[in-house]
Amino acid sequence: MYRATWEQASPFFQSKIGAEQWATRIKQTKKRRPVLDSLQSRSVATAQYTESLPNAPTGKYVVIQYEATYADEQWIETVTLKKEDETWKVAGYVTNPEGLQ
Repeated sequence: MYRATWEQASPFFQSKIGAEQWATRIKQTKKRRPVLDSLQSRSVATAQYTESLPNAPTGKYVVIQYEATYADEQWIETVTLKKEDETWKVAGYVTNPEGLQ
């Protein structure tokens, strides 16, 4: 299941973390945040287009921050998309409790 998400990610994302490491990281996140499967709501807070990001090659990116509620806990989810061959692919994903951005 987790490998499929890695396989659909951008080559940049894949170069930063292997498929098995990605699966391990997701499993660890679920242990630290067992409410992961209890999404109550999610809405876009910000979306920003850029052509440069720290420690990333120049390209076309969109950084989207979502405000999410899991089991009455507020979280900020940041998804970075990179345009690869006319397709937007995930290039990064970070989630934090609200206030720890």
